[in-house]
Amino acid sequence: MVVHSRGNAVAKWLVGLQGRKQRDRSGLYVLEGAQPVALAARARADIRALVVSESMAGRWEVQALADTLAGTRCDLVVLSDALFAGVLPRARGAGVAAVVHQQWVALDDVVITPSSAWLALKCTEHPGTIGTVLRTADAAGCAGAILVGHSADPYDPVAVRASLGAVLTQQLARATPEGFAKWRRRLDCFVVGASPTGSGEFRSVAYDGPLLLLFGGERSGISPELSALCDTVVRIPMLGQIDSLHLSVASALLMYEVAYQRERQSDPRGADGSLCSPALLAAQTHEERRGARGNQLAGETVVGKLAARRK
Repeated sequence: MVVHSRGNAVAKWLVGLQGRKQRDRSGLYVLEGAQPVALAARARADIRALVVSESMAGRWEVQALADTLAGTRCDLVVLSDALFAGVLPRARGAGVAAVVHQQWVALDDVVITPSSAWLALKCTEHPGTIGTVLRTADAAGCAGAILVGHSADPYDPVAVRASLGAVLTQQLARATPEGFAKWRRRLDCFVVGASPTGSGEFRSVAYDGPLLLLFGGERSGISPELSALCDTVVRIPMLGQIDSLHLSVASALLMYEVAYQRERQSDPRGADGSLCSPALLAAQTHEERRGARGNQLAGETVVGKLAARRK
């Protein structure tokens, strides 16, 4: 059956999920586009409804998705092309969407292993920023993100679309500032904050062992309270007259520096085939840092070595 009326209960349900109140109440969100929906199906996400436009209903891509979801509690909903474009305007070009159950990890269940890296984002206001950061986190091999304080919803349609499906690949947790501070004090992990006033340049630090990258609000930056939770606070060089970068750019630089260093640690040979000692790259190990937490370990002693090696 094809749904034509905006007054239909299913259409109203889809419209309601565009708002945060209904998403928070139901624990559901709308995932738009054939590629992200296919990713959700492969990941065995809890898909409650596959929503397609009438013109897409007979396409092989939709049939393949329906076959993949056969035997689950997912319903197939077919909307007229006009209604689909009206209730899901961001997905109108794709003609495919899904209603999916949100996945949250309790803060106490977050596990940061020696080979993983997590992000902590404080009061990120724009959903598109969160989605972009999550997309980069997936590309850089990070494990997940903790949203601290009042932040935009990562399951907002703008965030989900910007993430290109990374809301499915990244673990998500949330915490109050007080809860996050208590959790961090119990954490055996190297915590690196980012600020224009950081004590060391971001490439001067060895990002080995369990790692948490901490970023402040887009307007307020990293607060003194957040700085106190960090083992070190780094800065990104600014060569022009503007004194800060957008959060999505700043976080991308740090995430890819982490990925770069860890790739070099796993393969000690440089791009020219010469031997590059992991001990040189990680001159200050996680074990060495454990006894010096809170001393602002900026890695100043390795700046010259790293700079010389990268020339």
